[in-house]
Amino acid sequence: MASGSSLLQRAVRRVNRDLNWVSQRLFNPAPMVPAEALEGAGFRAVFPAEHYDMPRPDGLDDADWTIFQSAMKPVIPAGRLIDLAGGHLVSEDSWVFTAKGTAVLGLWDQQGRMSERQRIYSAGQVTPERLAAARHLPGTTVVLNQLVGANFYHFMNQCVTRLAIVEKIIDFADVDHFVTPTRTTGFMRQLLAHCGIDDTKIVPMEADVLRCERLIATSNPGPHHVPPTWANDYLRRIMPVAAAPTPSSRIFISRLDAPKRELLNHDAVMALLERYGFEHATLSGRSVAEQAALFREADVIVAVHGAALANLVFSPPGQKVIELLPNNHLQPCFWTVGKIGGLDYMILRSTEKPLPVAKWRLDVDADLTIDTDALEALLIAATGKA
Repeated sequence: MASGSSLLQRAVRRVNRDLNWVSQRLFNPAPMVPAEALEGAGFRAVFPAEHYDMPRPDGLDDADWTIFQSAMKPVIPAGRLIDLAGGHLVSEDSWVFTAKGTAVLGLWDQQGRMSERQRIYSAGQVTPERLAAARHLPGTTVVLNQLVGANFYHFMNQCVTRLAIVEKIIDFADVDHFVTPTRTTGFMRQLLAHCGIDDTKIVPMEADVLRCERLIATSNPGPHHVPPTWANDYLRRIMPVAAAPTPSSRIFISRLDAPKRELLNHDAVMALLERYGFEHATLSGRSVAEQAALFREADVIVAVHGAALANLVFSPPGQKVIELLPNNHLQPCFWTVGKIGGLDYMILRSTEKPLPVAKWRLDVDADLTIDTDALEALLIAATGKA
């Protein structure tokens, strides 16, 4: 397997991202207003805020722990909603703007390198001419899109679960349009079908700007990496219980079917796992119900960090999980899902040397090599087999 991006390539990529929003803010300032201060927007809190105490994984020193929890908050904000007449959705991320072109703040609860304001600036200048060229959506529109919404994890945990908020104020049959990511693929349509959404009402965000006669937009269901209880409950409620297509009590989920974050010593890891009775499984080509069943019925899961682990929300309490985590991608999203769900969760970090800048250690492209002796020690603990 090829090695991943070079250190220089990763550095250049991050510098360019930072410079982009800085230049937009300097040269294209945009008016902004908090959602709760927007008159006539029907702002309301549907679910209360929740407090979450993140446990610290074994093996993380103070510096690693600081990076690991940098994108988390101890309080999960309330699930909020606005009901706006004449609202706009701008760019492929569907940022919410008023009829007059004012950006609405307070619906993006992520934490990390770039704030909500910075990301809105990165959408580019919103001019009267740009709004005038918008595609018009009559009737009632619900937005189910966000930054990186096309990713399996983000779509399931942060787009679909917005419907748990929406259903509290309106029947889905009374909604004319559901705005989804630009590339609305099969798994997204499957998930929405399980929610009772008519496929003919799905509107991928393919226009630069959409003008909605009535726009219902919700807050992000929890800050990045920490799903609220009500969001997890909603996913378990809408997903049918089905038998796993290839039942196995021990499964290994690699990323052989993914374009990045490669397990560089896959063959050695697979050989070790086979000795402990693990079956290799990729999720490509499986329906969302089949994926959920695979996780629901397994006793032990070993997996490379990736969106497939969003399915841990369907795992039973006590299930043993070993996540293979790149040392330069210290993201806690699946650790939190697992701990909230009562799983027996272990993290094994890769052997790569840490990058010199803390924020670079959240590199989504980082490849990984796993120490097989360290993995075997965790397998013995998880399976009871020496």
